[in-house]
Amino acid sequence: MQKKTPFFSVVTATHNRCNYLGFLYKSLASQSYKKIEWIVGNDGSTDKTDKLIKSFIKEKKIKIKYIKSNVRIGKSKMDNLLFPLVSGKYQCYCGSDDYFKKNA
Repeated sequence: MQKKTPFFSVVTATHNRCNYLGFLYKSLASQSYKKIEWIVGNDGSTDKTDKLIKSFIKEKKIKIKYIKSNVRIGKSKMDNLLFPLVSGKYQCYCGSDDYFKKNA
């Protein structure tokens, strides 16, 4: 049996953006093309980012890979941890305060 590989990987590093991540998640989950994965790195957030991302994972609307740093390590270091997790043929970066329009 062949392993299902996401066609698109969306990478997002975040720090204290709990108020914005819901918009990004909803925009990814509502895409008409469903072969995507979202790779999220929590860069030591002190807000409710961790709880929010875990709730998205439980919904199982899209595939999510999630890593969390207990301390702030910076965007560059977080990106270096996230990009090796990409399994899609194509990848893109989306800021944690941004989102995708329908049928992106």
